[in-house]
Amino acid sequence: KPKARPKPKVPPPPSLPAPKKPEAESLERPSSPERQPLEVRFREASSPEEERRKRPRKRLLTTDGESILKGVIWHEILKKPKGW
Repeated sequence: KPKARPKPKVPPPPSLPAPKKPEAESLERPSSPERQPLEVRFREASSPEEERRKRPRKRLLTTDGESILKGVIWHEILKKPKGW
C-alpha cells in the first residue's frame, strides 16, 4: 500500500498591524482648495466634408455563394477529425 504524503505545514498568519486609535482619524474628508467643478460641453456637429474623408471599413466577410462554399470547404479541411 502506498504511503500518504505528509501534509505541508500551514504558515502562521501574518501579524496584524497595531490597531489605530479612532481619535486619530477624522471622519470628514479634508477639503482640497484646488478642486474645481467640471465643465459640461456638447460635441460639435461634424461637417459633411469630414464624414466623406472617412473611408468605410473593409468587410472581412463576404456573403456571395462562392466565398461561402470556399469557407465551408476550408472549415472541413482544417477542423479536428472526429474522436481527436
